[in-house]
Amino acid sequence: MPWSGTASGWRPSTGPWLPKGRQRKQDQPAEQPEGVSGLQAVRLTRKWWGKQRRRGPSAEDSWKVDYDAPLAPLLEISFLRPEHLVALVEATPSGSRSRRRASQAAATVARALDWPDELVSQLRELGKGYSAARSHAPRDLPKDEAIEALIDRLSASWQWPVALAAVYGCRPSTPSAATVMWGP
Repeated sequence: MPWSGTASGWRPSTGPWLPKGRQRKQDQPAEQPEGVSGLQAVRLTRKWWGKQRRRGPSAEDSWKVDYDAPLAPLLEISFLRPEHLVALVEATPSGSRSRRRASQAAATVARALDWPDELVSQLRELGKGYSAARSHAPRDLPKDEAIEALIDRLSASWQWPVALAAVYGCRPSTPSAATVMWGP
């Protein structure tokens, strides 16, 4: 329970007690000035993100991929506004993983800067539509005849490596390392 000092000694504070990190917004002093640059916003977000929960050894990699990269366009902005976060998300293709990451990162910035919950909800809503299961659906592969025609058009030195990659799904570097065993 929070305690406050008085002339007669220490006593419990009369204000409402809330868990750490959930104090009422009006009771908290503003940590950042009214206007914040994109660079400051990303730094404050990084600091806020790190304090939200205990992070594992791969936290730095997660930050770089999921937050640092999507938030990079904000670094040049001298006065960050909510419209910048919305534009950041809308600049990515709808239903893509990059849009989902941008949405997550922008919503995290809005939360770290203590911007309205409506903005956070809007940013999260903009990022919806991506599904990892759908993105791994089978692709439209060319027919065997089309692959054979392509291989036939190649020079003789390229036909075997390309055929190997097409038939066995090898990476392009694999045929160069392969050796052909002739004879018994």
